Amino acid sequence: MGQKRWSENSSCRSAQYRPPFDTRLRVHHPVDVSRGCRYPLAFHVVRTQAGRLNDIDQKLVAVLRVHTSMLAFHDRLDGLADAEDADGLVKEAGPLRTAVLEDIRRATSALSLPPFDPRRDPTILPTLHVIQSALTSELEAITTLATSGDWRAVHLRLANQVRPLESLTSALVEKVDHEAGEQQAQTALNIRRVQRLVSGLCR
Repeated sequence: MGQKRWSENSSCRSAQYRPPFDTRLRVHHPVDVSRGCRYPLAFHVVRTQAGRLNDIDQKLVAVLRVHTSMLAFHDRLDGLADAEDADGLVKEAGPLRTAVLEDIRRATSALSLPPFDPRRDPTILPTLHVIQSALTSELEAITTLATSGDWRAVHLRLANQVRPLESLTSALVEKVDHEAGEQQAQTALNIRRVQRLVSGLCR
């Protein structure tokens, strides 16, 4: 349908994906103890910035998981609808919904943690709430239609109501990915500045 489908199993994102900075490689102890040069404040700054890199990446991973679970939700229901398996659909609908809602809860929690970025797109959290609300109501309608044997209506609802939720989660990944890339680049730059400063002072 022209829609970008993200997957954690395909290098986590598309070709535009900027892999998270590996703080284990980038963050070096800025203190040369052998030369008697100690800057605990600078070291604290670097550690704080390294923690920020990790927080940024965790937020992105949380949103990506929402999209992945949404894809699994739709694909499984679509398969059950193709098989016209009403009992299977009713049985699996609950666990599938729970998995998506749990990932939405985790993403909401991760995105709500400080530090707050004033440049963040203000629609991100509200969109998660919309998906959460819509998912429950749509699933109730789908199970009712499946139980009554109206499979044509089930397919229509999956295509017209559930698939757009995938588009919303895909758009969320795009937004958070873009913001994460900018924040990671700035944070890594801050770390390098402190490291260069301390390195110069210790000479």
